[in-house]
Amino acid sequence: MQQFRDQYHNSVFYLLLLALGTLVAFWPTYFSIFREAPAHAHAHGLAMSAWLLLLISQAWLIRSGRRDLHRLVGRSSFVIVPLVIFTTMSFAHATLERDGLVPPRPYIFYLQMQLLVAFSLCYALAIYNRRRPAVHARFMICTALVMIDPILARVVFFYLWEPGSMVLLQVVTYTVTDLALVALIAADFRREWRLKVYPAMLGVFLLLQIPNFLITGSAWWRGVAAWYLALPLP
Repeated sequence: MQQFRDQYHNSVFYLLLLALGTLVAFWPTYFSIFREAPAHAHAHGLAMSAWLLLLISQAWLIRSGRRDLHRLVGRSSFVIVPLVIFTTMSFAHATLERDGLVPPRPYIFYLQMQLLVAFSLCYALAIYNRRRPAVHARFMICTALVMIDPILARVVFFYLWEPGSMVLLQVVTYTVTDLALVALIAADFRREWRLKVYPAMLGVFLLLQIPNFLITGSAWWRGVAAWYLALPLP
């Protein structure tokens, strides 16, 4: 029980920082043109915002000792997560339809699918381990780590510097995400907690990240993107 509380004690502040980063990152391409944004962008934005708000509220409830409300509010994830998955798939389909299969769209399509797989896996494992609070908490935190890439990439590109290469930008965002996992592993090690969640997820994240540099320019992956584009998604 103490591990559960300690793990969530300060996470609410990091999640609030992530929410602020979301506002800054998506201001140029979404919030500043909110009325003109297409429906699929609104749907995806609302679903992801709902998930981030849920994470913040859950972390705050644990920090406040309200485990009863934590469990009650957590049930909303059974609605929010399917919406996140569906709207992400729809958003990826709509952007493929808009831009076609010319570079860098197949590259971005892989990134969207990679992040969706990582998010879905983390959530599924969190629910599977819901009766093991310390493990559950760590998998839920990993769902938030998935958001670092799209947020940081936009912050870097719009406000800091233009890398000149999407590959270089991707190296930056992947490195920061993986270092966050390394920091969490180190924190667990310092507290002598031998849970394997973060090391396992670091391995999963790396396995999902590496193909982005190897296959996204191939004819095979363009064929996968073309197959996805042909699906009758809204």
